[in-house]
Amino acid sequence: MKKKILTFMLIATIPMAGFSGLTRAETTDSNPVEEVQGSDNIETSPIIDETAKAETEKTQQPIASEKSETPNLKGNLKADAPLAIANPQTFVLGTDLTKIDAKTFVTVNNGVNVKVEYVTPAATNQVGAYTTTVKVTDLSSQATQTIAVPTTIQYGDTLFSKSPYSELQGVAAVTIHHGAVPYLTATAGTGANLGGGAITGAARIVYSCKVQKVNTNHNLDTAYFNKGVNGDSIPNELRSTFGTPSVAYGDIISVYNIYNNMGYVPVATATTLDGAQALSAGTHYFEITPNGYKEVMKSTATAKTTTAELGTKVTPKDCVTLPTSGNFTVSDTFIQAPDLKKVGTSQVQVEVREQLDSGQYLSSTVTSSVTLTADTTPPTADSVTQKLAKNSAIPAPENFVTNVHDDGDDSTSNKINISYVTQPTTSELGARSCRIALTDSSGNVAYKDVTYFVGDEATVSNDQYGLRAEPVVIKQSELTGKTEAEKETLIRQRANVQGWDIPNAQEVSNQVTLSSTDIAKLPTKASDIENYTVAITLNNLTKNIAVTVTDDVTFSFNATPELLDFQSTEMTSDEVTIDRTNPDWNIQVKDTRNNGSNWSITATVNGPFKDDSDPNAKQLHNALTYTTGRTETRILDNQAFEFYEGKSDTETIKTVESPKNQGFRMKVNPTGVKADAEYQTSITWTLNDTP
Repeated sequence: MKKKILTFMLIATIPMAGFSGLTRAETTDSNPVEEVQGSDNIETSPIIDETAKAETEKTQQPIASEKSETPNLKGNLKADAPLAIANPQTFVLGTDLTKIDAKTFVTVNNGVNVKVEYVTPAATNQVGAYTTTVKVTDLSSQATQTIAVPTTIQYGDTLFSKSPYSELQGVAAVTIHHGAVPYLTATAGTGANLGGGAITGAARIVYSCKVQKVNTNHNLDTAYFNKGVNGDSIPNELRSTFGTPSVAYGDIISVYNIYNNMGYVPVATATTLDGAQALSAGTHYFEITPNGYKEVMKSTATAKTTTAELGTKVTPKDCVTLPTSGNFTVSDTFIQAPDLKKVGTSQVQVEVREQLDSGQYLSSTVTSSVTLTADTTPPTADSVTQKLAKNSAIPAPENFVTNVHDDGDDSTSNKINISYVTQPTTSELGARSCRIALTDSSGNVAYKDVTYFVGDEATVSNDQYGLRAEPVVIKQSELTGKTEAEKETLIRQRANVQGWDIPNAQEVSNQVTLSSTDIAKLPTKASDIENYTVAITLNNLTKNIAVTVTDDVTFSFNATPELLDFQSTEMTSDEVTIDRTNPDWNIQVKDTRNNGSNWSITATVNGPFKDDSDPNAKQLHNALTYTTGRTETRILDNQAFEFYEGKSDTETIKTVESPKNQGFRMKVNPTGVKADAEYQTSITWTLNDTP
């Protein structure tokens, strides 16, 4: 709630010679006395000026000038030490100054204990500059001082009406006086005549003022305050009977003027009608608010004829045109709704609401019509992308659409037929589209091209993309010597990489990227073989595929004996055959090539057996033999001896075994051999690729 406080502004300091009637204090019954120490500002409490209800209002003239007179000093007061100085005041029309503390009009010198009383309060029934006279009495010395205080009366929140034939004659200036319980006053406002003469001379209502509440039906209730005046009456008759009616914020005040040039909304704080808003002839309505008068019911909504197809949704807003000014809304429900189920014209009624500052609203009814024509609009629907497994059953066409709507048919009543125009297929992978037809009961058809995506176990997808790549098994030899770009191309081909833009039903495999970091990890030469992972990405969708590199380049010994030991033998004069100490001796070859080529193993004895501890001891030349079955072949020193032939096939590990009494053995004549000596030599094993 806005509360208006008077602003006290010192216009001029009155010099010592500017006060008059300095006498001893006198108290009268008609002028209340206030004791004052220092000075305080007092909030005003305005009321109507009712000098005499049956008499012509007294005139007051604006201040022309102030004359300085030598003060009459009595008591102990010194001429250069006034008791107080004037504190000029400003009030709104209708303020009752007798309810304003007289000490408000002066500023008392510090340390002086005084009382202040009115001599002549300024009348507040007209705007302008006037004088309020107060008497100040020193309670110690009983010296007195009479002070003329400039007093300005101005418009507040006021509705002003004047006589149509006199610019100077105010019929009524109705002002809101704000507070916990706001009330109204009616004063002349302006004019020298002050209501002494007839307004127009015609016996008819020329002005009225009513106040009404907004009832629970959101209409104006019967006026609880109603004043008016005829043209042959004098304005004083209206103002003297107006009183000080209490009102409530949110109530509606209406003023009626018979002529265009009678009504105004002055600028608050003004003392003239300059800048005032002129009111046209007729009745004007205003909401009483803490911020003053707010004009309402200035404009009205108008009917708008609506034409729609059968089944189309029609709302109350479709049937009314709201004013461009003001705060208007339309109720969400009809007072009288149209018949939307048959072709033709039906009457409707709509509630229009004008919102008030108080939170209430004023309701009015607008009558209009709605004409329904035959349904010519096809149904509408939103597409739903389907994701299907390869070779799965074709779903019903209803699965491809949602939010199905038709002006004339309810989609849940089975009056809209949904069918395929082109049927989808699940026999091929990828993103495609099919066409759906929606037909309403009036024969209107809408076609929807909808997308679908067919995938398999090697496929991943999201709402935007589909991505497919298979695990890759690749030979080591296929990677050997290749650049990263060449390896990426090989993996892309082997993985059958594919990508799709699902909403647009397009293949975008060229937009799929392979992780360069993962590609760089793939081997480029013979190395430890292992499984790898390569990330394949299409925009925000990624799939990791396994890349298994198989070894197809290894051809080497997998295991060779470090020692080939032979048994000890007795010294004899005859040639003897000596077996190995390990009868299960073997040698292994690893061949991952699987290319069908032939290969062989040879052994080369690197010189005769010797006793390294005795350089002069007898040497054993050509002492090794190789036995296969019953055939024994002597191995010559320093010559390659082929003892096994093989072929590259799916068996990657070949084990060449020599059982007891087979394979490598020694055959020597011990004659001349040093007893208890250890004879040794070395053998070179050679793996030969022999095409």
